[in-house]
Amino acid sequence: MAPVRTHYDNLKVSRSAPQEVIRAAYKTLTQKYHPDRNPDNPDAVRIMALINTSYEVLSDPQKRRQHDAWIAAQEQGAPSSAETQKPQARQPDEAGDQEFVLPRAGSFAYANLPASARERLKKRVSGENKDQLLIKNGGVVGNYIWSIVLLGWFVYLFFDAGQCKWDQDGILWMLGLTGAATLLLAINLSRIVRWHVSPLRSWLIACPLYIIKTDFDRVRYWPIWTLTNINATHNYTNGIYNGTTVNIAFGESRDTFSISPKAMYDTLVNQLKTYDGEFRTAAANGNVDYFTTHDDFADCHSLPVCKAKSRLLGLAVACYAVTFIVAALLFVVAFLYNNQMQSKPAPAIKPLERSVPYTQEPMAQPMVVTKLGYARPKTAPNGAPWPKMAGYVPGFKQLNKGGYSQVTIDNARNDSDVFVKLVDIGGPEAFPVRVFFIPKGGKFTVSDIMVGRYDVRYRDLDTGGLAKSEQFQVEENRTYNGVEYTDMTMTLYKVRNGNMQTYSIPESEF
Repeated sequence: MAPVRTHYDNLKVSRSAPQEVIRAAYKTLTQKYHPDRNPDNPDAVRIMALINTSYEVLSDPQKRRQHDAWIAAQEQGAPSSAETQKPQARQPDEAGDQEFVLPRAGSFAYANLPASARERLKKRVSGENKDQLLIKNGGVVGNYIWSIVLLGWFVYLFFDAGQCKWDQDGILWMLGLTGAATLLLAINLSRIVRWHVSPLRSWLIACPLYIIKTDFDRVRYWPIWTLTNINATHNYTNGIYNGTTVNIAFGESRDTFSISPKAMYDTLVNQLKTYDGEFRTAAANGNVDYFTTHDDFADCHSLPVCKAKSRLLGLAVACYAVTFIVAALLFVVAFLYNNQMQSKPAPAIKPLERSVPYTQEPMAQPMVVTKLGYARPKTAPNGAPWPKMAGYVPGFKQLNKGGYSQVTIDNARNDSDVFVKLVDIGGPEAFPVRVFFIPKGGKFTVSDIMVGRYDVRYRDLDTGGLAKSEQFQVEENRTYNGVEYTDMTMTLYKVRNGNMQTYSIPESEF
């Protein structure tokens, strides 16, 4: 059975050719066989009629389906109702009837390309080919810089955890900022890893038949003949050039590329004009060798058109997963470390420190005069033993907690132990909120104090004398940077030659 001659054969396209390929083939053959261009060819009118008829059928979806049905029936040896659409005899061809497949657009993962296409592409991205314009379309220097900056957040996280105790709001802020930093870090690290393992990296390549864009392990390409428009925007920030955005229209589709320096755009436009002119000349002259020599993706035309899927996607997901897991572990460690800092305040900025002493006059113990009948108690008033070092007396409740402020009572200048109470005097009745013991020569810091009005009352355990400080205010102010809070020190000491300033109180007030 003789081979079936079809309209696809007349236009020299494959039976699965999309409409854009059919249109391009029709345009190329029209330029070659139009009677106006072939006044000496007596067959030009007949050939052009065949070309027009074939294009009329294949450009109409319904007629094309009927023609496909006729082809199937003819190849099976059965009659068909579409017999009337049988195309005329094969057209003569000045190029010795040699045919070529018109270049078409495509999108592939690098691993899915035929071996011949991969080999040609390797030579292009390595710069071995001379018939091309190779433009770098990306890099990872910026990603390295961002990764270093974002890693600095985790250094700060541990620094802050060691400086002050986080409250509930502080934990939420730290968690949110850590999450944001981790996401940005994962994006940058993923790009760095994929960049170094990718077979192609990112390039924009202009060559005789195609415009090629590589992105890690993905390849997209468009034939020169589909280019319909090109324009660019040169981007400046504060007068400093930072790249050119190029928009190229390929028929009904459009794509955007970033190139640099500015002069590269003019070079690209001129190169594309040269290649377009060479393509049209070869098509008009039926120079099949030109297409055969320069078609990097000739073996891809029979493959189905599909969107390229990166094989490095799994690697990117792994980078994200590892980054988030490590960041979560670091945050947990920082949180546990912060929980060891319970005795420290939790501001985000330096506290409002008070000078020593807080009141304008020095606080002092009462005159060293032993009360009649007084004997140093062996235990605290509640029967608990005195602490062996400065600290809270067991058995007394610790009230007014939850603030950021702290008060330090310094007994370093004395040779007597003291029994001290921090008293809340802001309400109708005064009441002790912290009860503690300070040995001679020692000091103690009362932390986590809530806002309010207080004074300090204390007993000299050697003499039994009682005294109290002037009242003072504990304040907190929240700012956009954190919390300003009270941090003050009171010093108990005797004045030279026995002269002292005392604030004696009766037993009923202690």
